[in-house]
Amino acid sequence: MSKEEKYTAEDLLRDLEKSGEEDTTVWDEENTWNGYPFYKKDEKSQVWWVDNSCDFVGEFIFSFDKKKVYWLFRDYLKLSKKNKKIFDESEPFWAEFFNGKENDEGV
Repeated sequence: MSKEEKYTAEDLLRDLEKSGEEDTTVWDEENTWNGYPFYKKDEKSQVWWVDNSCDFVGEFIFSFDKKKVYWLFRDYLKLSKKNKKIFDESEPFWAEFFNGKENDEGV
């Protein structure tokens, strides 16, 4: 794939088929944030991610209600205890990534 070509949803599906893993992603293209659709990794997840990957790299934006959005690296440590618990249960990779890190207030 050349630099000019973009990695598309079809490419992702093809790669998933090759890997033998089932795609459990849930998409909501009717509710968008700045024109970008929301998705979550499966039905159980309570975290909706914004799919802006066609225009931005490394910008992880998520929501619990598809109304208010949070930037992962800016806002994770500032989440309320309730939202942090929800996020950590839905996204164990990121919970482990942030484990032991503190916000500006030392919390």
